[in-house]
Amino acid sequence: MKTVKLIPGELHGEKIILILFDPNPVIHNHVLGLQGIKRRPLDGNLYLKYSATSVGVLFHHLRKINCYVDYSEFPPKPFEAPIKEKRLSLPPTDPFHHEELIRFRRWLEEKRLSPHTVNTYVEVTRFFMRYSINLKHKTLLALIYSGGLRIGEAVNLKVNDIDRHRMLIHIKGGKGKKDRYTLLSQSFLTLFHEYYKHFKPKVYLFEGQNSKKYSTSSAQRVLRNAVVKAGIQKEVTLHTLRHSFATHFLENGTDIRYIQELLGHSSPKTTMIYTHVTENSIQNIGNPFDEL
Repeated sequence: MKTVKLIPGELHGEKIILILFDPNPVIHNHVLGLQGIKRRPLDGNLYLKYSATSVGVLFHHLRKINCYVDYSEFPPKPFEAPIKEKRLSLPPTDPFHHEELIRFRRWLEEKRLSPHTVNTYVEVTRFFMRYSINLKHKTLLALIYSGGLRIGEAVNLKVNDIDRHRMLIHIKGGKGKKDRYTLLSQSFLTLFHEYYKHFKPKVYLFEGQNSKKYSTSSAQRVLRNAVVKAGIQKEVTLHTLRHSFATHFLENGTDIRYIQELLGHSSPKTTMIYTHVTENSIQNIGNPFDEL
């Protein structure tokens, strides 16, 4: 995959975007095909006049020929929570009744979500509200989905990793031995309080026999049982919950650079388009689990 780097610059007092890449006639001709592209007289590099949308236009144009677009030198856009229009009120969802799930689906469609996201929301609702077995298993699956966690990260969590004041979850020693923060859902926090009062975990958030941490195989078995009880035909794994977490953010318009940080991807090439964001930015992101 060829890399194209976008760099902020200035020419004749105007802001521009320099487009840098190794000599490649395919990329060169493709970039020239974009309206507004010009050549800088000083060095012959191609550039585009800067505007609020020009970085996004360049990104999507270059992705058409499968280029990796590095725009890390541009600061991420300030996150603005979407304004929720009060067009419909969410009806009470009683997953034990088919009619309630139909009403829930219609409400999601009114939000103009894609069919894939609508279907996933409905199935996740069925998971956590109807088929999500006992309180410990329900809390475990809800945590993985609402925080976008890997299963190993979930079972390694300790009680004091839940930061209720800043509404963050501290992932310590994740993949690549790196620490990070991800979101603590308000809905999950309510569930967590109920779980904590009932089970009183001592060290690890999820403990098996003799206060030892829960095993990954036990967690996988929990999900398999839930899938069977829910009657879901397509293949579902614990990683499906993590994938859905990212998908819902993308379809809700969240900057992809926030999602990289939430998922703990160390390299942007892992997901092709993710770059680093700060912990402070993460605290301002709404959680898709709260929308259920």
